[in-house]
Amino acid sequence: MHVHAAFAAGVMMVAITGYLVRTWWIYQIILSTCTSPFLFFCWKFPETPFYLMAKGRLQETQVLLDSIARFNGLEPGRLRAEDLLEPKEALLEKEMVPGRAQPAEPERKLSILDLFGTWRMTWRTVTVWAVWFIGSLGYYVFSLGSVNLGGNQYINLFLAGERGMGVGLCVHVYCIYYGYVCLL
Repeated sequence: MHVHAAFAAGVMMVAITGYLVRTWWIYQIILSTCTSPFLFFCWKFPETPFYLMAKGRLQETQVLLDSIARFNGLEPGRLRAEDLLEPKEALLEKEMVPGRAQPAEPERKLSILDLFGTWRMTWRTVTVWAVWFIGSLGYYVFSLGSVNLGGNQYINLFLAGERGMGVGLCVHVYCIYYGYVCLL
């Protein structure tokens, strides 16, 4: 819900800025200035657990999963990094003896083809791509198509962003009471 609310707030900000500033280069400077603080904070965001696991950093993955569990009100240790491994890799991890030094493997460069390395990873990749494609397509068709409804295009775009906030709030409340599975 929070990601969609951020998109809706962004659409509303673009509509207000476009309504108030009619010169394109000033409009672009204003919007770029508003988004530039992200460049200073993006280095503070943690890596995803799957990225850390792909790099072989399982202890960091477990620390991150514990902090995710604490944030979500679960006891630390309930989410385990081993559960995210492919079954073959999980067996190899269990065979390692904690006290003995393991031979260091050179870090492998990852490519986009690694997203299709196993059937399980292929399924995850296609599912995530489909969810983002369908969500983005629906959102942009409804919000950006709203400027052609007649009347002031800036007000229409602002109302489309406001509608996105309202729908996101309704979906969020629905998911609190009924869960995400019922929504699908």
